[in-house]
Amino acid sequence: MQRSPKTIALAYINHVKPNGIEAVNSAITELGLIAESVRCLKLASFFKNPSFTFEKKEEWIRKIAGALKISSETQNLAVTLLKINQINSINKVVTCMKELRLEQFGVGEGCVTTVTPLTTEQKDAVNDLIKKIGKFKEAIIIENTNPNLLGGIAVSAGDRLVDATIKRQLKNILKLVS
Repeated sequence: MQRSPKTIALAYINHVKPNGIEAVNSAITELGLIAESVRCLKLASFFKNPSFTFEKKEEWIRKIAGALKISSETQNLAVTLLKINQINSINKVVTCMKELRLEQFGVGEGCVTTVTPLTTEQKDAVNDLIKKIGKFKEAIIIENTNPNLLGGIAVSAGDRLVDATIKRQLKNILKLVS
């Protein structure tokens, strides 16, 4: 029987939730790392291939997870996804876990992109902005740097974006002039 990514995510969130929000955050991060590794290493077709044994596929999952220092609980979840032929839906499970974290704990994620890394004071201000625009109780900041921005900052949370980059401002000026 095929289980939906949301059902799997809910079961795992409920499993780690007694250990607190940090355990939930860690589980999401770890499963996301496995998902990214599977994608980057282009292993999706390997996991679909019936000519490779389950044991060989499990060995690969464990090698990846071991290299990333993933907890045994999250490794076991990845192996379970493999066992029920849903390893390729791992990204959907991670997305559902993030949605459940927001529903159950009020914790959401926001992205900030700048030319250089943020200072501690800037991170605090961005955290407040992410909570405000995302309507989160607490926020997790995903920080990106992009030297092509020239300067300024872009912040996104939920379905909202605040783009105060120099690149965006120059584009707006060009639109007005042309």
